[in-house]
Amino acid sequence: MPAADAAAPVAPVPRPHLGHLRRLTDDTGMIQHALGPVPNRATGYTSDDNARALLVCLEAIRAGDREAEELAGTYLAFLAWALGPDGWFHNNFSYDRRPLPEDPSEDCQGRCLWALAAAARHWAGTSQGRAAARFFQQGLAAAPRLRHVRGQANLVIALAEWLGGEEGAGSPSEGPPRAAVEDLLRQAAGALLRAWEACRGPGWEWFEDALTYDNALLPYALLRAARVTGDRRYREAGLVTLQFLAGATFRNGLFWPVGNKGWYPRGGQPAPFDQQPVEAGTTVLACLEAWRLTGDPRWAQRAVEAGRWFTGRNALGLSLYDPDTGGCRDGLRERDTNPNQGAESTLAWLWAAYALHAQPLPTTQPARR
Repeated sequence: MPAADAAAPVAPVPRPHLGHLRRLTDDTGMIQHALGPVPNRATGYTSDDNARALLVCLEAIRAGDREAEELAGTYLAFLAWALGPDGWFHNNFSYDRRPLPEDPSEDCQGRCLWALAAAARHWAGTSQGRAAARFFQQGLAAAPRLRHVRGQANLVIALAEWLGGEEGAGSPSEGPPRAAVEDLLRQAAGALLRAWEACRGPGWEWFEDALTYDNALLPYALLRAARVTGDRRYREAGLVTLQFLAGATFRNGLFWPVGNKGWYPRGGQPAPFDQQPVEAGTTVLACLEAWRLTGDPRWAQRAVEAGRWFTGRNALGLSLYDPDTGGCRDGLRERDTNPNQGAESTLAWLWAAYALHAQPLPTTQPARR
């Protein structure tokens, strides 16, 4: 961690509040989509959103928001309900709580494990923490089914969370043996390393032949693995791939994520739109992690610029964050914003904002491409 006296306190984004998170949440869990700021109950629930919501609430509790404790309990209960006997989390549920037909989601599985690991550490020594640890251990039984890079990345972060966690968190007293978790982490992080080594080439430092969605998750996973293991291979690969991603998504200090209308294929150009909040949110987390590991203030500044994307420092100069509701609009289109304030977008904003408010950040010049 960079020395405290080397940092000057800044408030890069407004302090978040949980108004829209509460609006989207009922006694079952978090509704998936919204019509404007109004929950669209017809779209039901996903375990993926409820796992993200649990992680956001743990950040909110650390920031002193005690009302988040009850919400976190709701999301933990949702994940317990979604957990199958084989350790797999069903993702999609209708509003009347029926599981919907689906293809298994590796992203969801890894994210649920991440949330449970964080909950087990946050509530360590309590009955709730012991329950989260049991659910985490049950879910690990399905870990060998995770084969794709984002599934592996979410798994790596979950395992790193279990082993190291965040400041102020305890150590789970139940759950899998530490040595088994360390071994599984090295297997999953090793799979990410092999994907990078197999795909990289001149002018292309990435894990796949295209930059698509939730891109910063991949280097973030390797950086989290480096923090808890001390393995310099993970650190090097995480920094090289994050630098490559930054080169594709920062333009003279302005964050410009890869758009989902074409993505960024190898040998091509990044699609400019539509830009998704999840890209900004995960980029904040990855750049803050790079700053923690290296002490380089340029990474902290990139985190700030990615966070400011939500509040109008973006290609159109339009705010996606809605200060009245506390929610976030669903994307930046070519000429305007998507006015709906769904779960994924709102959670991306909240997670980024809590992370940027968690500690003083150094003040530097805008990051340059």
